[in-house]
Amino acid sequence: MRKILIGALLALTTTLVNAETIASLNNKGGGKIVLTDKPCVHKGVNHDKLNFVYNYGTSGYSSEGCWGIEGEVVVVVWFDSEGTMRYPLVNFTINPNYKSKNRSM
Repeated sequence: MRKILIGALLALTTTLVNAETIASLNNKGGGKIVLTDKPCVHKGVNHDKLNFVYNYGTSGYSSEGCWGIEGEVVVVVWFDSEGTMRYPLVNFTINPNYKSKNRSM
């Protein structure tokens, strides 16, 4: 069991290691929705102009998806059953370390 857990954690770390957080939003589950700068690839398909997003809560449950900006909202297409969600852009907190690199959301 421990080997399975370690393998799962390594897989998640490998997925996120190249992703830098652009912004985040606290969610109802006591965790966050995290917007990254990593290109979104799902089932081997690269989704142009969309980036990788994930969320987590205190229960340990996590979801992944693709995100983009549409007007004044962040549109997230979650890979699981949550479908497409829209979140007001102003509710996100920009990662100051990301912003200091002269990158913009």
